Amino acid sequence: MIKRKKIKLENEYIILSYMITNKKVITCAYDRYKSNELKTKYFSAFYRMIFRWLIKYFSDYRKEPQKTITEIFNRQSKKISYEEKELISEYLTKLSDEYENTIDQNVDPDFIINEMIPDFIREKGIKTHLEQVQNDMDAGERKIDVQINRLRRKIEVDPSDPKWLQTVRGIGYKLCID
Repeated sequence: MIKRKKIKLENEYIILSYMITNKKVITCAYDRYKSNELKTKYFSAFYRMIFRWLIKYFSDYRKEPQKTITEIFNRQSKKISYEEKELISEYLTKLSDEYENTIDQNVDPDFIINEMIPDFIREKGIKTHLEQVQNDMDAGERKIDVQINRLRRKIEVDPSDPKWLQTVRGIGYKLCID
């Protein structure tokens, strides 16, 4: 007997899918985008393009695109690479198949609005913040290394083999005074 496993779709996919098919969800996403909570950069590069199309469409027409997404794709496909066209085409085909079969029955739009979108924003915001902190720390550590090397050139006989200002691996530096 073969057991069927339900594959958990990623949040980006579900959010975009409902932005295409549900006015309540796209309105919420648009409002959060306008208030700078939901940022384009939170989406992966592939989904980012679709997100921009959806935000622009809603801004112009104040409704969800539904099947119009195919027309949007056809217009925009002239401006994107072949690989991007293939990926987006595959996404839209998959979405169309799911929508015709089950998508409206899988997830309550209120759940997407009240749970998924806020969790997505929080998760991506934390990730972005942590990446920035790490970049700042790396830059800060490098600044310290530069200053230590300058100091060693001034006080050490041989800066490549320091006796006074030594590196303690995993901890930092120590000043050795005999």
